[in-house]
Amino acid sequence: MINPRFLRPSSLLFGTSDFVQVGIVAVPLTLVIIAGGIDVSFASTVGLAAIAFGIANFFGLPLPLSLAVGLATGAAAGLLNATIIRLTRLQPLVVTLGSLYMFSGAATVLSGVVGASGYEGIGGFPETFTALGYAQVLGLPMPLVVFLVFAAVLLVLLHLTRFGRLVFQIGQNAEAARHSGMPVFRVQLVTYVLTGLAAALAGLMLSAYFGSARVDLGSATLLPAITAAVLGGASIYGGQGLRPRHDHRHLHHRLPPAGPADERRAEPDFQRAVRGAAGPRRRPAPRRRAAAGLHTGAAAAGRLTAARRSTEEENRCVRR
Repeated sequence: MINPRFLRPSSLLFGTSDFVQVGIVAVPLTLVIIAGGIDVSFASTVGLAAIAFGIANFFGLPLPLSLAVGLATGAAAGLLNATIIRLTRLQPLVVTLGSLYMFSGAATVLSGVVGASGYEGIGGFPETFTALGYAQVLGLPMPLVVFLVFAAVLLVLLHLTRFGRLVFQIGQNAEAARHSGMPVFRVQLVTYVLTGLAAALAGLMLSAYFGSARVDLGSATLLPAITAAVLGGASIYGGQGLRPRHDHRHLHHRLPPAGPADERRAEPDFQRAVRGAAGPRRRPAPRRRAAAGLHTGAAAAGRLTAARRSTEEENRCVRR
């Protein structure tokens, strides 16, 4: 028999604290995928940021400053990934796969600074911090509230801002977007940094929930987070994501009436970007048309003059 206690709303809500970190990481990861990239290093960034926070707390830093150290570690990890991808021109999967193991090794080495060998956790956190893992906001667990707020902010950023439109356009064709003058590297850099921040936030929430910071806190988030991003509507090939219905109708009215099939299927904003890069189709300038007319008229005048000369020579021969 099923225990009826499991069906209580409170049990279901607080049960989300065991896996809500997957959603926290999957939301910004969706932006990375739509922009044409991929990041698999967040699984190690979760543990690295947690260890950085634990070390800062171990050496007596105030709690707000220790939290800032953990978040800064996640942002630095995203910045490092984006910079290496930009400088080496390697595939993002190759770069982030390497950083996945690099961050995991760095977290393991750093944990030994405070005497935590292997996968032993760093504890001794203040009660004000560990209480966050079980705190409630309007009857909802704190981790779930953090996820809902974070998802709402990124939803507005993706669908209602210029940055979000650039994410879609760059994901469709990064080279065309770069030739059109779009800040490709800047946009992709922001997406990777946001993913690093989300991974750090997930690591801090898990540290508060379990009462210790461990290297392997994010080891179980890799495949679930990528799966959640893809099932949420992001195309693994980039440039496509789940859009609101009113946005589709608005874009449909702005489609050009005619053109090749590939252009009709493309996003209108990206069409204009590509057309702007290639240059508008214009009629020949008036000067060019005038020059062409003068050239034609000069040729006709030359033929008329030659005909007159030929006629005069024939008349002279007849007179003789």
